[in-house]
Amino acid sequence: MEEADVKSFGEEQLLIPSDTLLSSFCEEFHKLSQDLKDSDLSTRKIALEKFRLLFSSPFIEEVKKEKGLQLVPTLLLLLADDAYQDLQYEAACLLTTFSCFSGDILRKFATKDVVKHLVGLVNMSNELICEQAVWTLGNLAGNCLELAQRVLSLGAVPAINSLIRRASRLCTVKLAVWTLSNLCQRDTSFEGESEKHCWSALSWLINSSDDIEILTDTCWSLQNLCFVSGGSCSDSLSQSGILGRLVDLVSSEEMSIKMPALRTLGIFICHNPWHIQIVLNCGILSAIRDLLKHNNESLVMDTCWVVSLLSEGSCYQIQFVIKTNIPQQLTCLMKSESRGIREEAAWAVCNLLTCGTQEQTVAVLNLNCTSDLCAVLVSELDIDFLRVALSALERALRVSINFCSDCEFCQGCSSCERLKNLRIDIEESAMTTLTELSVHHNAQLSKFSLRVLHLLSADDAAETSSSPFSPRLTSKPDRDRRRGSESPEKTLRTVEHQVFKTGLKLKNLLKGAKRSKPFGGKQSPFKGVPPPLFVLDHVLDRRVMGALCINENLFR
Repeated sequence: MEEADVKSFGEEQLLIPSDTLLSSFCEEFHKLSQDLKDSDLSTRKIALEKFRLLFSSPFIEEVKKEKGLQLVPTLLLLLADDAYQDLQYEAACLLTTFSCFSGDILRKFATKDVVKHLVGLVNMSNELICEQAVWTLGNLAGNCLELAQRVLSLGAVPAINSLIRRASRLCTVKLAVWTLSNLCQRDTSFEGESEKHCWSALSWLINSSDDIEILTDTCWSLQNLCFVSGGSCSDSLSQSGILGRLVDLVSSEEMSIKMPALRTLGIFICHNPWHIQIVLNCGILSAIRDLLKHNNESLVMDTCWVVSLLSEGSCYQIQFVIKTNIPQQLTCLMKSESRGIREEAAWAVCNLLTCGTQEQTVAVLNLNCTSDLCAVLVSELDIDFLRVALSALERALRVSINFCSDCEFCQGCSSCERLKNLRIDIEESAMTTLTELSVHHNAQLSKFSLRVLHLLSADDAAETSSSPFSPRLTSKPDRDRRRGSESPEKTLRTVEHQVFKTGLKLKNLLKGAKRSKPFGGKQSPFKGVPPPLFVLDHVLDRRVMGALCINENLFR
């Protein structure tokens, strides 16, 4: 059957009865199978070419799959005969056609013997045969995780690494990189030398190629390989020059390259906080400033995610982020119409507020980001984000109170004026949400919400500041309110509440003397169990000590 006959045969399938169509296909298949056994090489080659046309026609899929399985043993015999490379090439092309099958039939086709033969073909000197073999392996790996793992376990990666370095055709390199990207899936596990060869191939590709398609597949492979490798990827990335190249590619004009390159850098930072400085040294911040202005929503979200990871570093590293004016861009992005961008930008701002020093937190608060952060808090339902946002608000309130208390020029200080309005912004924007979260079924959310509400109350803030076990939270005294105007009953309740909390802490201290951190996270200055009177004399005034002596139940 000639090529024209096959095409017309496929085009007329709707006009021919199904029995006639099936009969014609089976007759042609039987005839070509007999030709494959002929001793004449040209006859066998023509039969293989016609088989390719027959199985490429778009009809009778189930029949093609069954007949294809019957043909596989014969094709493997042809692949094993290196003396006739023309027949090897045609057989490899036919296997490539079979690899486009799907479902259980493909699993039956992709046996270990088939994969071993294909891996062997990748190592051949004939580049056309290598090209078809690696194409077939890529189809198998991209079909399902089971087949990808089978291809990996039979040594495909070292063969592909060798092919990439010696190939003279760009098409061959593209197919090899595409196959490698199908093998580097997030759920695959590398065995033996496969991971080492994979890093070697990807490192060579990203540093030597400028082709967009090759760089795209390489970056996606690097992203998934970093995810699979975990912390072991640090040496491979940092010592091979890949990180610097990835930072350059983040600034590329091609969107298909920007996204995987940026995500690879983010995954690299996730595995180890020490990696933050390595990425900063590569100049990532200048690229991030431009990416935050991009009109692609997914790219901006990923960029905010990377900024949030960088903001979890040391104070020295956070200062780099603040100096680049990235916090100003994040504040603007919290007003975005995209919910995803708002949440990612708010997450990055929260990390800047909670992980930096007091001065760095004040610098971020001076951008008037609190009301925008509260607006995102009100509209979000994600528990992890709510927890981070509440922690950031608590940190902001504590820093604002402490900063104004330490400022010598508080009355004329613009920073202090803005910080004093912080409480008002939170009360106006998120008081209802904070109240609802305070009774949330999630214990952490409820605890953080109560802390923020506690700090929003002037009385509670002053009360907490007087406790020797708590950080100083008091602000400058309110000019319009005099402490002496409080009723004796209210003052007594405040003192009793303070006595109760302080007594409980002392009780826990005396009972748990072996704990290394009995003072709310600070190292204990005492060795062993301190005498009660010694402790009382150092942490309480006479009024509180007298009350504690009366309430003996606290120490039983």
